[in-house]
Amino acid sequence: KLKTEPSAARRAAAKQSQLTPLNTGALSSTGGIAIISDIHSNIDALGAVLTDITNQRCFAIFCLGDTVGYGPEPAACVKLMREFAAISLMGNHEAMYLATRGAREKLGPQEFGDLWPPVELCHRHLGADDAKWIAALPLVVPLADMTLVHGSLHEPQTFDYVVEKASAKQHFAKLETRASFYGHTHIPAIWQEKGKTIACYAPREGPI
Repeated sequence: KLKTEPSAARRAAAKQSQLTPLNTGALSSTGGIAIISDIHSNIDALGAVLTDITNQRCFAIFCLGDTVGYGPEPAACVKLMREFAAISLMGNHEAMYLATRGAREKLGPQEFGDLWPPVELCHRHLGADDAKWIAALPLVVPLADMTLVHGSLHEPQTFDYVVEKASAKQHFAKLETRASFYGHTHIPAIWQEKGKTIACYAPREGPI
């Protein structure tokens, strides 16, 4: 059963965040950037993360997609990302929500199975302005020295996973910047291509 109300503590944590709305024009060469992904309508976790981002004095938030899906509070999470994220991307759960707008009877549980309840929750909770914001989300954002994407850069509209060397090789083949950041897998990992060698490393706490 899906819970429909976030905890009062997490509501307060998100509300008390000292972050201010940003846009890409406000970015500077100093300070930290918080890169987050796969919030999945979890307002409790998002409130805690926003508090930590504030404590870390990050000056911008980049969200790599899947703000909605699975969890009980899609509207609250979308509201916070609309307000605080300098960049937000389209994830597969946003794409599913858009694909079923106006076709909920035709593309219901029979099409999406266990994924249908969170999609239906999005339809019930998200307003027209939320839908417009989601529809305008990009699949890929190339910046000066990094590229942001939800899944693999190899056909990003299919939201492929980067989980082994073969998929990492396809991803690197499309990469035109020094580095990229992606979400989707829910597994933290660092992939490196050096010459013909592709290796995967587990991230650690602290600077990399």
